[in-house]
This record gives sequence, structure tokens and C-alpha cells, in this order.
Amino acid sequence: MEFLDKFSPQLSPVTLGVALIAFVSSFWFLQLLVLGNDAEAAVDYTVPIPEQCKPGWKGEELEDPQIKLPGSSAIQCYCPANGRLLGRVNPTTADGIDRAIAKAKEAQVEWAKTTFRQRRKVLQTMLKYILDNQETIARAACLDSGKTMVDASFGEILVTVEKLKWTILHGEKALRPEKRPTNFLMFYKANEVRYEPLGVVAACVSWNLSHLLFIGSRPTAHAVALSAAKSLTPTTLELGGKDPAIILSLTPSTPSLLLRGIFQSAGQNCIALERIIALPAPYAALVSLLPPASPPSASAPTSTPPPPSTSAPRSPPPASPAWKR
Repeated sequence: MEFLDKFSPQLSPVTLGVALIAFVSSFWFLQLLVLGNDAEAAVDYTVPIPEQCKPGWKGEELEDPQIKLPGSSAIQCYCPANGRLLGRVNPTTADGIDRAIAKAKEAQVEWAKTTFRQRRKVLQTMLKYILDNQETIARAACLDSGKTMVDASFGEILVTVEKLKWTILHGEKALRPEKRPTNFLMFYKANEVRYEPLGVVAACVSWNLSHLLFIGSRPTAHAVALSAAKSLTPTTLELGGKDPAIILSLTPSTPSLLLRGIFQSAGQNCIALERIIALPAPYAALVSLLPPASPPSASAPTSTPPPPSTSAPRSPPPASPAWKR
């Protein structure tokens, strides 16, 4: 009160009381929206942390990391950033996939009957777990993809948390039935859009019951779409684009930003740069900052080489793996 009296002597006790009540009410309302009431409160649970995700872990460094092992059907998992072995797993069989889908379909029947309050409780639980274990989750993402902790925090933790928060706050309203207008001849009828659970959804696999989402290359997408067409399975295909960077002028940070966009996560990024398009003014300066397409030859060329394409920079020379540099 002394602080407020010193800097805001015009505030009366009544005004201060109203302001305090408004602040407390706003804080309570925010807590209710974001964290939910007791019926929707998060449930604590734990998941054993793999040894690879614990601080200070150092695994075997592979000389020539490969996903496939000679003479074995096992999949070898390794960190792209340093080539350290994460483990080996046996691929699931077709029967195993069918059993997993059958179990998911059975569980989805009961999940479809749940109320929004029950679903928010599940989402609140997921949200709390991610926030409580974000460093471990980010570390797992780094080991799996080779990205940095900063990239994992923004690209994995922040994105997931914001989607959960949005669904908790707005999911019920967004999925309510919606009225649609009719016409004079159908005045005795009412139109309404209802959102029904889709069912089991598969992602990046070729077997599913309801819907298929595939992200990858065009050749593989053709095979996926052809297989899905046999059972008239709806598909969503997100294929690799060319993701150009358009350079209008150069700044001191332009080269480093371009290299980051190209080589981040070893290029295994859905928004990684695949070509650079530059205006004539910055083109020459930009090319001079990039390494040559091949090591210089001992003998001079017999003819003048053609100028490099203005649609993409020259490729860097072959180099040893990232974990060897």
C-alpha cells in the first residue's frame, strides 16, 4: 500500500479494492482455462528415461553409419550429428502392424464416446508431462535427428505445447455442430455440419484403415498412392518441394543463414533450402562466398567454362561426415 500511495496517490481504497478483485478474478479465470478445474486436472505419470537421453551419455561411434546392416533385417539407429550408435531394432512385420491397428481401432471406439472434459484431462496430462520433461524430450529429438537443443526446443517442444494449449482452450468450440442455411423449397428442413471421429489414422506407413498421411519423395508417393487406391483409402501426400531462398540483397548474416537453411539437420528438414535464386546485384558476391564445385585442377582448362546457373549456388566439394569434422 505504501508503494501504491507513493506513486499513485490518486487511487482510493475502493479503486484499489476493485482492481485487486479484478486481478484475482482474471488470474483465477486464466488458471481455469489453461490448467482446468479438478475434474480436468493433469494426472502425474512417469516414463523410464533411456540411457541415451541421460546427460553425459556417450555411445559407440560408428565408422560408417548405415541404417541397414549386412546380413541382418535389423534397423540400426544412430545420431546423425556424431555417428554414435543409439540401438538396433527389428522391423515390425505385416501381421504385427495389423494387430496394432486392430488394437487401436478397438480403443478408438471407446475414445469416441468420451466427453470434451475427459479429453481435456488427457491433453492437460500430456501438456504437463512435456513441460516437466522438456529437456529430456528435446535431447531425444537431437539424438534422433541431429538437430541442436535450440532447434528442438522451438521445433518440438514449443510447437507441441502451443497446439495442446490451443486445443484445450478452443477444441470444444471448434468442433461444435454448425448450422448451415437452407432454401425456400427446403424450408421444412434444417442443415447442420457435425464433426465425427475419423477413426484410426496412420502416418508415413502403407497400411491403415481410415486415412493415410505420407511425407516423403515423389517416387515413394506414387507407390503409396497406388497401394492406397486398391482399397480406396483416402490419402494426404506431402512431397518434397524446392523451397527456394530468394536473395534481393546481401547482409553480413546472409551466407550463414543460407548455410543453416541448407545443412540444418543434415538437410533432413521439410523446409530445408534446396535452391537459391539471387538478383544480378548480389549474385556475384554471393557466389564468391561459396566454395567451388570441385577442387582446383592441376592443369588449366582448355576452354572457358560456362557461367554458373543463376538459380542455384554451386555445390560444396565432397567432405567427410559431419561427425568427423
